Amino acid sequence: MRDVIVITGIGGMGMAIARRLGTGHSLVLADQSLERLKEAVDTLQAAGYDVTPKQVDVSSSSSIHELAETANNLGRIRAVIHTAGVSGAQADVRKVLEINLLGTAMMLHTFESYATQGTVGVMIASMAGHIPLPGMEELQSALAKNSVGAIWNYMRNAKITESSHAYSLSKYGNIMQVRLNASHWAQKGARLISISPGVIASPMAATEQAESNEIEQLLQESPIKRIGTPEDIAAAIEFLISPSASFITGTDLLIDGGVSFLLQPPFTGSVPIEPTLNHRPLRSSMGNPITCHHENKKREHC
Repeated sequence: MRDVIVITGIGGMGMAIARRLGTGHSLVLADQSLERLKEAVDTLQAAGYDVTPKQVDVSSSSSIHELAETANNLGRIRAVIHTAGVSGAQADVRKVLEINLLGTAMMLHTFESYATQGTVGVMIASMAGHIPLPGMEELQSALAKNSVGAIWNYMRNAKITESSHAYSLSKYGNIMQVRLNASHWAQKGARLISISPGVIASPMAATEQAESNEIEQLLQESPIKRIGTPEDIAAAIEFLISPSASFITGTDLLIDGGVSFLLQPPFTGSVPIEPTLNHRPLRSSMGNPITCHHENKKREHC
């Protein structure tokens, strides 16, 4: 019986991860879209991969439990890679929080029960979660209770009017949830990590680059000066779930080519600076406003 790798969200990133990690493992691919699942399974099976599809709604606890049971019945769960999510351009505030924030919480709590020695959970966050925004303290207080109920209460009471703001907060929340839950997973001999991708090549990113030169300007100001690829993320995950990364848990890996450095408040070398939110926002490849705070950045680009 082969070890099992669970991947939620079968977009470009999910497929790159499946190809990178699938050899020698049983893959469980999960997505809400049956059409995407069928296409992915047909493609991977034709290439010789062992694939089991499972439709899932990551905002539903029962659906996530069914996914975990399906994977567990196939063998030992070696890794859970949670890429499923929606951007601020794809859903309203409530849906963004339900899928990105609450969905990740339920994935973490559910799969903890199935984790064993050597299991690794990788939750996909975003560089948007590293940009200081109003509301982070309130969210952190709710997450400190480390319960799905506390997140429900936060969602009911949060005064968030823009889905882009909800997206950034949800990704910050996912980074924090990984930190909070790593010790619980460790009791099973398992590790837990989040990854924060930057601007990654996708149909949405291509459309936004064609419509505006703001992303391209931001990329050219960054140290690496290129867009990221799904394979960049897959390669990092391959390392993180390997024995070579056995000392890494409870932390976030930012994979953005250095872009997020340009989006932080200026560093003075003394006390932390409150976020400045009065610059002209750029828009990320996830459809969210990005604000440039770097003091050396030309004002007309911010």
